Amino acid sequence: MVAAWPSKEWTPESILERGMEILHFIEKEFDFVFPNDKYRKEVLGLGFMVNEGDEDSNKTVAITESADEKITSQEFKAEDFEKLSSGANKELLDIFETINDYCLSISQNIIRNTTKHYIGYSEGKSFADFHFNSGYCHLMLRTIKYSDPQNKIELLGDNYNWAKKAKLRIYPGDDLEYIKGLIKQSYDSLFSN
Repeated sequence: MVAAWPSKEWTPESILERGMEILHFIEKEFDFVFPNDKYRKEVLGLGFMVNEGDEDSNKTVAITESADEKITSQEFKAEDFEKLSSGANKELLDIFETINDYCLSISQNIIRNTTKHYIGYSEGKSFADFHFNSGYCHLMLRTIKYSDPQNKIELLGDNYNWAKKAKLRIYPGDDLEYIKGLIKQSYDSLFSN
């Protein structure tokens, strides 16, 4: 007799285990944190498996103020940056250098980090993500009302479940001083009510 599934059966426990692995991958990959195990189980459609104490559990370590103090710009990994920028031409690299220098100059508390998809800038909370594309770069900025007379900001729809839905495309020749002003607005929104 040939087994249809090579190892585990599809039991609620195995589904929960596999689902939690996927959710932890999502959290790690996209810098996203589910608040607790109760919420994770509900997202998986396994609300009937919620146990006492799941509301208080959080196996993914969120950045707290004390943990945030230990983070430095060392989070920026050169090998990740090389992968991200591998297809970028000199003009795009120059744009990155200008934007990078500006973001880091806003405050001595700015933290720069890399993920597999972008270079991020934060001070407690993220305010800008820099992405390389073919022929242009783009920034994802916080979702706020911008003073943007040139209409450079493109607001993504509500179907994008991201904290930053303001997309800013940057092409060679664009006015980088104007773009710095938009970045500053995103940064300033971290501290406004």
